[in-house]
Amino acid sequence: MSRGDGNAPSPGPPRFAAAQALVAEAITAAEAAGIGTETVVSVLLCEALARMVATGGEGWTADLLGRIAVDLRYGRVPGSPVQ
Repeated sequence: MSRGDGNAPSPGPPRFAAAQALVAEAITAAEAAGIGTETVVSVLLCEALARMVATGGEGWTADLLGRIAVDLRYGRVPGSPVQ
């Protein structure tokens, strides 16, 4: 994801849409198996944050989460361009 002024869209990493679809399918399967949304979200955050810190460190993780929060605040899907 590119760095920007805080309001710029995040272009997303390569194959973002494909990865997002796989995760969405896994969430749907977990919920269909009776695993609650709160549990699914907790597991996703634990798995993601551990990988994020291992990949880019604490600063990169905080920056990425901040950019995602900005996208959500402005009603954008994280990783999608502004239209």
